[in-house]
Amino acid sequence: MLTELFNANQTVLKSVRLARDNDIFGINSSHVVLEHGQSLYQRHGDRITLKDPSASHHFAVLWGGKADKMRHYWNIHHMRIALKTAWRDLDYTIYVLFGNGTTNAQNKPLSWANTETATRSNLQTLLTTLKPLLDADDQFLFYSTGHGSTSIAVLPLPVFVPPGGSDNEVLQLQQTILSAMNADAANTPTLEVQYSDLAASVEVLFNDHPIGDLDPTISGVVLDIPEELITFRNEISITNDTDQSFVLEAKDFSTGPLDPDGPELPRRVPAISHAGRAVLLLGLVVCLLVAFRRRSRSV
Repeated sequence: MLTELFNANQTVLKSVRLARDNDIFGINSSHVVLEHGQSLYQRHGDRITLKDPSASHHFAVLWGGKADKMRHYWNIHHMRIALKTAWRDLDYTIYVLFGNGTTNAQNKPLSWANTETATRSNLQTLLTTLKPLLDADDQFLFYSTGHGSTSIAVLPLPVFVPPGGSDNEVLQLQQTILSAMNADAANTPTLEVQYSDLAASVEVLFNDHPIGDLDPTISGVVLDIPEELITFRNEISITNDTDQSFVLEAKDFSTGPLDPDGPELPRRVPAISHAGRAVLLLGLVVCLLVAFRRRSRSV
């Protein structure tokens, strides 16, 4: 991605797409394609150039989660160079959350400023800290590198859940998925649930074990699933014990980051709901880059 990003006058989205198109190891590999970069944008973020002279300040958060390969180190290293080169005559701050926060995959010390351990709590703390600092004239960029995960959409969706009603789905996993998860003890399986019109907290059960609640103050949650609960056939149950209907917009099971050197994963995994509907496997997520120009004070 480095060469394409050095053109600070083209849009960030175009830079990412050029990098993707020229990637011979990921999406364009002659081997089985398991991982490739992706991008998301909001509020006309697709129009942003890497160097925006009208921005008051440029903020970047570079994330290297499970950074156990040297390629993860070089990804962050090259991105820092690209940003520092493009922003050299502008006001900017670059934060790095990477692996253990001190060394790379070869146990050599990191020399980057503003670097901490890549944990969920550190990321949440950093984003909370940045929130009041960002305003309508600032630019924010998030870049991520690490291992991909296997995601399975639990269908059917959307689901209308009346008071006293429930949504009960069955998630079927193949042996290859289970083997990959068991071989990588560091991964954390999750269930992401998106919803609307929720009046009060509702509990989520995975194989009859509570794994967390749907929070009515937000529109989505990501719940960790203890790996010992996961089997070939898994039941996901959400019962509406409130006095108001709500809608389940999306439910996605994720294996968590998996080592690409482990068992080869299939591109699609069949899964069934209680109605016998097929579930899609979305073979996604390694590089996430979010860039958007703030147009309100909310982040």
